[in-house]
Amino acid sequence: MSELPVTALRDLIPSIGHEWLKQRRWFSSKGQTIASLDVVDWGGLPLSEPGIIAIARIGYSSGRAEQYLLPLIASGESQREGAKTPPVTKLQHQGSSWYVHDAFQFASFQRMLMELLIGGESLQLDGGRLVFSPDAAVRQSPPPLREIRLVTAEQSNSSIIYDRHAILKCFRRVVSGVNPDVEVSRFLGRVGFPHTPAMLGSIAYLSKDGTEHSLGLLQGFVANEGDAWEYTLEQLGSFLSTVKERSTSTTDLAEVTRELAARNLDEIRTLGRLTGEMHLALASDERDPDFAPRPLTGEQVAAWQTSIRRQAEDAFSALTERARNLPQEQQAAVEALLDARSRIDQRIQSLRELEGSGVLLTRYHGDYHLGQVLVSERGFLILDFEGEPLRSLEERRAHSSPLKDVAGMLRSLSYASQAALRAGDGGGVLAPWADAWEARAREAFLEGYCQTTEGAAFLPQGGARMESMLAVFELEKALYELNYELNNRPDWLPIPLAGIQRTL
Repeated sequence: MSELPVTALRDLIPSIGHEWLKQRRWFSSKGQTIASLDVVDWGGLPLSEPGIIAIARIGYSSGRAEQYLLPLIASGESQREGAKTPPVTKLQHQGSSWYVHDAFQFASFQRMLMELLIGGESLQLDGGRLVFSPDAAVRQSPPPLREIRLVTAEQSNSSIIYDRHAILKCFRRVVSGVNPDVEVSRFLGRVGFPHTPAMLGSIAYLSKDGTEHSLGLLQGFVANEGDAWEYTLEQLGSFLSTVKERSTSTTDLAEVTRELAARNLDEIRTLGRLTGEMHLALASDERDPDFAPRPLTGEQVAAWQTSIRRQAEDAFSALTERARNLPQEQQAAVEALLDARSRIDQRIQSLRELEGSGVLLTRYHGDYHLGQVLVSERGFLILDFEGEPLRSLEERRAHSSPLKDVAGMLRSLSYASQAALRAGDGGGVLAPWADAWEARAREAFLEGYCQTTEGAAFLPQGGARMESMLAVFELEKALYELNYELNNRPDWLPIPLAGIQRTL
C-alpha cells in the first residue's frame, strides 16, 4: 500500500458527507441544512498511521456557523473491530484504497492523548496549537495505560477511560473560551467540594491569535452503578410493584409511601443536601471574579420575565396550532392551560417581588437532573457542569439563581415518576401511587436542600417568597419541556402540562 500524505486527509474534509455528520450524537445541529464545510486549523498526528486533528467550521443555510473537533485516521480496514461509527469516507491514492475513520476509535490515538497530557506537551498545528495541561496528581501518579477503553454509549462528547484510573472527556463542539465544565470542576476542586470527580487536567486549542478553546477535561474515574435516573427508575419500579402486589389501600397514600419507599426517599433527601452543598461551594469565594456572588438587579429580573414569557408564547402558539391533532384524553388539560394565560403571567410577574430583596446571584450547574448524578460507592457524585449545550458560552457561564437547579431536579423527579408508571403497566391503579411518590420525593429533596442552605444569601428570605420564586423557575422548565414533547413525544405531553398546573 502506498504511503498517504496527511494533506490528503485535510483536503477531503470539505467533501465529508453531511449525513455522516448528522448521524453523530455529538453533532448538535441535525435539523440545519449544511451549506459549507471548511478547515479552520489542522495538524498531523505523531502516529504510525496517517492521521490529522482538525478544527472544522460548518456553515448553515441559516443561523450561525459552528466549529467541531475532527480527528481523522486513514486505515486499510473498512471497519474497526467493535466500532459503532462507520467510516467517514473512502479515499483512493496512487492505486490504494484507504478508509478514513474518526480517530477516537483507534487505540493509538487514545494513548497519544494521554501521553501528551502526562508530559504536559503542546502539539503545533498549522496556525495555532493544542496545549495539554496536567494537574500535579497525573504527573506524580500517571495511569499505566494498560487498559484503555472508548466509551461507546451515545454521548454529546467523546470519552476515553484509562485503567479505571482516569476518564478524558473531549468536547467535539469547539467554542471560543473556557468550557464551564473545565472551569467549574477546577473551582470546586480548589474550594474542597468532595461530591464531584477530581479534576486531573485539561486540553485546549489556542488559535493563532491566542484565543483559548476548551477541547477536553481529564477527571478521576469513579467506579459506579450508573446514573441516578436509571437508579431511581429501578427503585420506583420496585415500589410500584410492591403496592401492586399488596393491593395496598389508597386511604393513606402519604404514610404508606413514606414507609415503603423510606430508603429511596432518604437518598433523595441526601441528594438535596449535596445540591445545597454544591451551591454553597459555588458561592464561597468572593475574591474570584468569575465566581464571586453578585446582587440581583431589576434588569436581571426583567430578563428572566422576558425569557419565560417568550417560552410561554411559543408554547401557546404550538398548542393552539396542534390542539386538534392531540389525543382526546389530552384535550381538557390543553384547554385548561390555554385558559390559564393570565394566571401564568401573574406568576411570572411575581418575580418583581425580588427587586431590592438583597438576593445574590451565583454560578450554578445549569443543566441539573437525575442523569447528571452518578451513583457510586462514594455516594452521589455530581457531573457535567457544561450547562445546556445549545446555549451560548456566555449564557452557560452567567450568574443566576441556584433555584434553577432545584427546579430542574424537581422536574426530573416528576419525569421519573411518570416514566416508572408507564413501565409498571399498572394503568390508573398505580397512578395515585406514582403521584404520592413524586410528592414525597419533592418533599424529601427540598427538606435536605433547605436545611443545608438555610440563611444563604442566594435564597430569598421568607418561605412564601422562596416558594414563589421556585414555582416560576419550575414553570420555565415545564414550558421548555412542553415545547420539546410537542415536537418529539406528544404522548408525554401530560407530564409538563401537569407540571405547569402545579406551579399555578
